[in-house]
Amino acid sequence: MPVGGEALHAHERVARHVGHDLKREWHDRLQANEAQDYRAAAGHFLRITERAPTSSIRPNAEYDAAAALMKLQDWTAAAAVLDKFRAAFPDHELNAEATKQLAFVYREGGESSLAAGEYERVAVEAADPELEREALLSAGELYEQSKATDRALDVYERYIAKFTQPVDVAIETRHKVAEMYRERGDEARYHEQLAALVAADAAAGAERSDRTRYLAAQAGLVLAEPSYAAFNVVELKQPFEQNLKLKRVRMDEALKAFEGLIPYEVADVTTAATFYMAEIYSSFSRSLLDSERPTNLNASELAEYEDVLEEQAFPFEERAIEVHEANVDVMIAAGVYNTWVEKSFARLAQLMPGRYAKEEQSIGQLGALETFTYRRPGAPPPVDAAVAAETETRRARTSAQKGPTIRLEVLAGEGFTITDAARVSPELRDRYLAAVGYLEQGLYERGVAELEAVTQQQPELANPHIDLGIAYSRTGRLAEAAASLERAVALSASHPIAHEELGLVYRKQARFADARAQYEQALALYPEFHLANRNLAILCDLYQRDYACALQHYEAYQAQVPDDAQVAIWVADLKAR
Repeated sequence: MPVGGEALHAHERVARHVGHDLKREWHDRLQANEAQDYRAAAGHFLRITERAPTSSIRPNAEYDAAAALMKLQDWTAAAAVLDKFRAAFPDHELNAEATKQLAFVYREGGESSLAAGEYERVAVEAADPELEREALLSAGELYEQSKATDRALDVYERYIAKFTQPVDVAIETRHKVAEMYRERGDEARYHEQLAALVAADAAAGAERSDRTRYLAAQAGLVLAEPSYAAFNVVELKQPFEQNLKLKRVRMDEALKAFEGLIPYEVADVTTAATFYMAEIYSSFSRSLLDSERPTNLNASELAEYEDVLEEQAFPFEERAIEVHEANVDVMIAAGVYNTWVEKSFARLAQLMPGRYAKEEQSIGQLGALETFTYRRPGAPPPVDAAVAAETETRRARTSAQKGPTIRLEVLAGEGFTITDAARVSPELRDRYLAAVGYLEQGLYERGVAELEAVTQQQPELANPHIDLGIAYSRTGRLAEAAASLERAVALSASHPIAHEELGLVYRKQARFADARAQYEQALALYPEFHLANRNLAILCDLYQRDYACALQHYEAYQAQVPDDAQVAIWVADLKAR
């Protein structure tokens, strides 16, 4: 064993040998990197750290090894190297950068919770406020993704406490915090955050955007709704004057809260506020009429008291109607049709049934594959069944030729017949009839499933698509209903029922112009189609306020169904406006 100077010389020889090897490893790493052989480069870097753990180049080699692994998207290996680097070199100038890279690696590797923790650490260590801000947002989003709601809430609350700019991000983040409290059932903190959101939007000035205004409007609506409940809870019982005074105060407070939402010009909120204001007036009118009567009045005095109450209540009901009709105005002027407009229509139907309680009618399930005959109301009875069967067979033979398989035949003064000459197997017919039977029994799930199978098995038949569209519509599946009926129209543009039923679905989807075009097409094919006349008249009357169109088609419907007393009332009302 060398001693003294010999030992020193031996150490130097070893160091020179190791240094030579490190240089060679470094040279190999550079060549691998230049060749974009990142796996080889990472291996060279890691060998340097193993062979010379105390070398001054080890930190850089280890960090560069992680970078090479990141190029390879080997997130697990990269995370291990970065974590090891950070533990080994806590004071190194690249330590903070390693934390950022580790956060990125965890995120890319799908480790949302670990990534969130690293972004929190980035935020704590950041000297740059912008880096801190972005890191907190990233941490919150990642905690949300990993379902760590408590951690996400904590991070977001730290964010909104420190960063009010940019305004849109601050308000969006406060909206998230509010929603988290709502989901927890913490109404007090939920409302506290909503109030802060409304205030932030109001103070935003030039930085206010459509999105911040929308969020503030929605928050304002939630904050206004308790005032409606507080108004409604007050009953007009004895002592009447005291309770009346309280109810009027609560009424004014509620109206002020909802009126304050209108300037936001957010359609959903405007129509909601309008609905609530109308209901406040209506509720006050009902409360007066239902109020507790004094017990010390004789019959004559009580009758006089009743008359006074009715006189006082009537203007509030009139005002309720006017405000609900304002929602209809919004629908027509701005093309807005939503839940609140629908609710206003429903209330108007109760308050003014002669004007608003008008329902369209569907023809119902056709129940026929090849031949369907529509007979207008009042038409003479059909011919003998045996003759009808022979006529249908003759029509089928005549139609079985090249060209379209579906044919419309107008029966003068009686109606029309749709004939489809496509060949139908007995098995398909049985399945179709079973489907119709299920629907007639109200077994919509089974009936729809069977009709779907029929339309898939023989997609060129129009009538099953119509029946399926009607079934979808009755179960609220309007997009699917429209698709089925559009398919029927594509198969047979001359099918009045397909057009009429599609118009009905389009109206429910608030596609009013499209609905009108379909009704008009049905009537172009058969002008005496009573359902198309009725439904088009209602569309023009309620949803387009085209009263000339409405009157024309109500009267056409009346000519076909003269004993419909309800429609006679509608016509009289329309003429009196």
